[in-house]
Amino acid sequence: MKTKGIVRLNKKNIGVKASIALYTVKYFLDRSSIPGFSDTMFSNILLFLSIVPLMLFIAGNMLTNASLLKKRNSIKNAISVLAAVVVSILIFRIIPYVIYVYTLMLIVAARYIDSSVIIQTVKRSMIAMLLIIAFFSLIGLIPNVSTVVGRYNLGFESRMYGWYILNYCAIEIYYRNRNRAYTYIWLVLLNIIVYCFTKTRLSLYLFAILIVVSVFEDYGKKIGKDIQKKLSLSFVIMFFVSLFLTINYVRFPYFEDMFSGRLRFGMRVISSYGIKLWPRNIEYYTQQFEDGSFTMYVDSGYIDLLVRFGIILTIVVILVYTLLMKKSVKTNNYRWFIWLLIIALFNLINNSFFNVYFDCTVFFIWDVKRELGNGKANYFKIQGDRFDEFK
Repeated sequence: MKTKGIVRLNKKNIGVKASIALYTVKYFLDRSSIPGFSDTMFSNILLFLSIVPLMLFIAGNMLTNASLLKKRNSIKNAISVLAAVVVSILIFRIIPYVIYVYTLMLIVAARYIDSSVIIQTVKRSMIAMLLIIAFFSLIGLIPNVSTVVGRYNLGFESRMYGWYILNYCAIEIYYRNRNRAYTYIWLVLLNIIVYCFTKTRLSLYLFAILIVVSVFEDYGKKIGKDIQKKLSLSFVIMFFVSLFLTINYVRFPYFEDMFSGRLRFGMRVISSYGIKLWPRNIEYYTQQFEDGSFTMYVDSGYIDLLVRFGIILTIVVILVYTLLMKKSVKTNNYRWFIWLLIIALFNLINNSFFNVYFDCTVFFIWDVKRELGNGKANYFKIQGDRFDEFK
């Protein structure tokens, strides 16, 4: 989206694109089944090369706009960016996971460039790495781990392949305005192939919802505003549903079985660590018992957010996503609304918060901020691979 009142240092945004491409290589190789790659010097070099250009881009834009600080709007913009930077630093010091901070840095960068630049670069670099890793795992150069008979991880340590593909599909559908039939056929075949290997049912079910509502987009737009407004509270509703089911998993064995024991794991984490106001570093681990169960790990994004990031940040995150959904309803952006709805459902038993490779909708946060700042509604339309603003 176009950002008003911001000076862009590099029109082509080469630094940001290079940063995303390099970090994507590091991220997926770290999580692949290549033994010990995350501890190698090459991984650290990729991290350095990806972080530096992004930091320079953010700092350069902040300095370039420093001369405008006398203007009221510029002061607000500077405070917003500085606040995001401070939050990123604090979270990294408390919870040292690079992906969280890198995603937050990209959110800051999205203040100065079209969000579509970041999202499209993430999509292209992500699908390239997924295809490369899957290919090398199938020909035997990378271990193709199988934790259950008939289920393969396609070069990763765990069955996350389908989740990444779901994010890729959401981005592809959201920005595709031409050749939609070709896009749908390609995405359906891709998900069928991935499911045949990984057997990740949740990602397949959510993709089915995504593709159906996209095919019948024109009909979906006719859904009453009242229904859409109620669904715009999906993140709030799903948070309380997840918390209620987790705390009362013994009373609802049906849901415990449906979620494959994830509710019990979530309650163990809550019982062991409690819920605090502020973020803290909690290292999850798995431990095999005689009954085959695991402990100290939580899949639900809402429970993980509450336990590790605390009550304050949980409220902020849920509020931001709720504002994004309300924005999508207000601007009649049906694709954006469905994308956010899929993310809300996904986080019931998986975690996509603060991870650009699971969820890119958060990059639209600045548009919500701008609307809250000027009190005016902005309207958007899809044009090819761009998401443009018009009055």
